[in-house]
Amino acid sequence: MADALITMLSATSCFGASMVSKNSYQILEQAAGSAAIVTFREFTSTPAAFGNPTPKDIIWTFIVTAYCRDTGDTVALLNSTFAVTDVILNCIRADDTLLGTAEQVLSIRGSRREDEIREAGGALWLPVVVEVEAKEFWN
Repeated sequence: MADALITMLSATSCFGASMVSKNSYQILEQAAGSAAIVTFREFTSTPAAFGNPTPKDIIWTFIVTAYCRDTGDTVALLNSTFAVTDVILNCIRADDTLLGTAEQVLSIRGSRREDEIREAGGALWLPVVVEVEAKEFWN
């Protein structure tokens, strides 16, 4: 599912193919604009029914951290947080099965704090954190 999420985000004009990564912050050293990093947060497995074998509902939570580069223009920086949020939401809404790797995306939550500026690759970045919960197919 994480790889499908990366593929979907890479196809967007906001990020581009080389500006989305799984667990690697090295892309921030090359990014001129926004970049995103997909990481795994948690999963839960609960019985879906009785029986042997007992089918399980497995819910995966992935974190998409979109980094918006600070170019010195505060308004542009804050506008980019809306732009990356829209891109992520629209991308997932377009295919909530994550390219057929999930039964469906159950929820999407996002957050941002103005005081969370980070430095990487010689630049300042404002992160936008988006949690994506998706239900795995039961086989």
